[in-house]
Amino acid sequence: HNIPSTLLILSRIIAAGEPMSQQQQFNADALQATINSLPDNLVNEATLRLAEVSGTATPKQKLEVLEEQEELIEDEDEQEKKKKKNEEAAAAAAAATAIEEPTASETKPEAKADQKSEKQ
Repeated sequence: HNIPSTLLILSRIIAAGEPMSQQQQFNADALQATINSLPDNLVNEATLRLAEVSGTATPKQKLEVLEEQEELIEDEDEQEKKKKKNEEAAAAAAAATAIEEPTASETKPEAKADQKSEKQ
């Protein structure tokens, strides 16, 4: 049973058209609130899958879903580029700081050399 959960949710909405008891109305309201909180692209994709299963999917629906997916991919690529750029900038700043500030081990030999020259 490899049915996407979004299709199951949508099938419950379709069945919600029947007369309901108070508990069923509460469940339907909770289901509607859940669906309203889902991202639009997810709802559109689930609607397309449902339409494909029932044989009523239109090329326009398919195109819209593909365009939304393409936008999401582009957004994700941009975020990854920004993250990489920030990481590179942080690494460069850390490297610059490391070059400017000598470590304790680097300063100790100099201090020893100064002490030796003072003794002589």
